[in-house]
Amino acid sequence: MKRRPTKLQQAMERMDACLEAREWVGRRTLA
Repeated sequence: MKRRPTKLQQAMERMDACLEAREWVGRRTLA
């Protein structure tokens, strides 16, 4: 059974992905 994600969960996931991408880009730029 799959529960539909709430707006809060979606926002948190989006923020997590954003931070992850920024971290990845920063590492790539420094490397």
